[in-house]
Parts: sequence; C-alpha cells; structure tokens
Amino acid sequence: MALSKYLLVVGLIINSNLFSQNSLINFLETSENSKIGALGGNNVSLNERNNYFLSNPAFTYKSNKVVSINYLNYISDINSSSILFTDSSSFLGNFGIGVKYFSHGKFKFYDQSGNFNGNFYPKELLLSFSKSLKLNNFIVGSNLNYFYSKLFEQRKNGILIDAGAIYSPFTNNKINFGLVIKNFGLIFYEEDIIPFNINLGSTFKPEYMPLRFSVTYRYYVKSIENNNISIGLEGILSKFMSIQLGYNHKINNNMKLPNSTKINGISYGIELLLSRFIINYSRVVINSISSTNAISLSYNLKRL
Repeated sequence: MALSKYLLVVGLIINSNLFSQNSLINFLETSENSKIGALGGNNVSLNERNNYFLSNPAFTYKSNKVVSINYLNYISDINSSSILFTDSSSFLGNFGIGVKYFSHGKFKFYDQSGNFNGNFYPKELLLSFSKSLKLNNFIVGSNLNYFYSKLFEQRKNGILIDAGAIYSPFTNNKINFGLVIKNFGLIFYEEDIIPFNINLGSTFKPEYMPLRFSVTYRYYVKSIENNNISIGLEGILSKFMSIQLGYNHKINNNMKLPNSTKINGISYGIELLLSRFIINYSRVVINSISSTNAISLSYNLKRL
C-alpha cells in the first residue's frame, strides 16, 4: 500500500472512530449502487427500475422480478458488495430481499510491546427484507434490517427499520419527492451510536429537456456525523444510454487534503440499458490521491 493511501485510511479510521467504544455503524451509510453513487451518493426519489431499496424501500414497487449485483471498490482494499432481489406475490405484494457485505480489508495486529500477533479482517453484514405498496400518488415501503459487525474484538448486531415514501403529483412522473427515515432501531447488549437520519429529496425532469435533476438532503437526528446534501444530474442520451454527474458536500468537506483548494466529492457515471440488462459504472473523486469505483448489474427475470 502506498504511503499516501495508508495515511488516508488511518485518517478515515480515526475520523470515524471505527474501533472506539461508541463507534458509528458507518457501513450503513455507504451505497455500493453505482447509479446512486454517480448521482452524489444518496438518492431517495428515483422512481424507475432501480431496485436498490437500501436507499428507499419504496424502490421495490417498480422493480418486479429484478436481481441486481453491486460492487464498490472503496479506498485501498476496503470494498462493499450487495445482492438484491425484488418480486411480487398475491400474499406479500411487492417485496425485496437483500444481503450487503462490507470488508474493511486486512490489518496487522501488534501488541503493546510491538510483537506481531497476526492479521485481522474487520467486516460487517446487513440482511434486509423490504415491502412496498402504492396508495394513490404515494408509494410507501419499509425495510426490516439485521446487521452484524465485527471490527476487532468487538462484535455488534441489532435490528433496524427504514421507512420510506415516494410522492408523484403527476401521472407522467416528471417530478418526484422522496422521504426516508433510516436506521431506527437498537443494538443488542451494548450502547452504541446508530446513524439514525432523515432523508428528503426530489427528482425533476423538464418536459422538453433530456436532463433529470436530483437533490437529496440528509439530516442526522442522533449522530456525530454532519448533515449532508447530494446533487445529481442525469443526461438521457437515448433510451439505451444515459450519463450521470454528481456532487457530495460531505465528501468535499471531510476529505480535503491539507493546503488543497480542489473541489472533492465529484462523481460521474454511465448507464447502459440492454433489453433485460442494466449496467452501471461510476467513479467518485474523494480527493487528489484517492477515488472509488463501483459497478452494478441488474437483470429482469421477466420479459419486458
């Protein structure tokens, strides 16, 4: 690992208090879906065939019989991946199930005397069940999540609930509003800080423009994290291709290097729609020495 990247990873760990007694369950806030990453890293108002219901459980409603695989290559050997499946039945209605895995990479363990005691691999896991339904112009949904976290000697698990809605005032879906209350729940056996937050956003497409604008604001109710705003722009080149550009204010503020005046937190991506396949790729510029890459593949099991 290059020295610059090593120092950046150490800084992230210190900044996030990953190994402290009252640490955040940070992996819950990282999206490995490449389209959402390209649009600024957070979006709760996309009313399309994107089944990433970990951002908004209402996303399951328009994604019927869709399986998606998402992979994020974060900083150094840190990475995140997920597999999600959405379907509907007469008993459950529209629903989704998903697994998310977050790996913090490999760390070397030394005791206080400097003796090497082997490697350890911090990792975290999220299991999610999602349910949604439509009520007039509203799509509402909820996620029931179980998470497990093992960073060093600490093991944590708990139950969390997300509640979300999308409101489309017009039938053409040119403008949508999204609201999500995320990470309301408890951790078993010990006190900790859960990043409980409220997300409010909107997606708007002017009628005669091949552009779609998105903005999402995240407010942390109980957390040491700062509130955040994400902005996204999508250019619709054809019915088979679109490109995305985004900005994440939190990344720009938190990941600046000393004496640097460059704007960070810029993201961009591309989407290809190939019959029953949707392929997305995105890249996020964290700062001048580090960036992330994500790829998502969705397949519709039902013929369109």
